[in-house]
Amino acid sequence: MSQKWNVTVDGEGYEIKYINNKKIIINDKEQFLKDYPKNLTMTTTEYEIPLGSQKAFLIIKSLNSAQLILNGVDCESGEEDVPESVKLPKWAYIFIILHCVNFLNGLSGCAMAILGIGSIKLISDSRKLSEKQEILVDLVILLLLYALSFGKAFLI
Repeated sequence: MSQKWNVTVDGEGYEIKYINNKKIIINDKEQFLKDYPKNLTMTTTEYEIPLGSQKAFLIIKSLNSAQLILNGVDCESGEEDVPESVKLPKWAYIFIILHCVNFLNGLSGCAMAILGIGSIKLISDSRKLSEKQEILVDLVILLLLYALSFGKAFLI
C-alpha cells in the first residue's frame, strides 16, 4: 500500500509517495529512507525529509501506515500535528521515575515498569484527554502496577 501527498514549499510543488518502509519517491525520483536522519520512538519511526528550505517529518506507524507532517500540519488531514519525538511533559518524568522503582522487583517488576513507562508515552500523546485527566490516568496505572507487583510478592 502506498500513500501520496502533494505539498508546496517556497513556491515549489513536491509530490511525495511513500512506497514501503525502505523507499519514497519525491517528484518521480526514488530515494531510500536510510539516507535520511531518523528518530525511533516507542511506536513510530520518524524520518526528516528536507523539502526546499523546510523539513518534513515522514512518520511511519506501521508497515502500511505513514503520515507526512510539514510545519506542524498533517499533510493529509490538514490538522495540526506534532511528531511523537517532541519532549514529554515535565510531569511525565516523575511517573517514569516512580515506575522505575518496579525494576527492583525482579522480572515481573521489570515487565510492569516497562508497561507503565510505555503507557505514559501513549497517554501523554493523547489528544482526547486534558492534562489533568492524563495525570489522573497515569496515577491510576501506577497504583495498579504497584499493587500487582507488590501483591505478587506477598502471595509468594
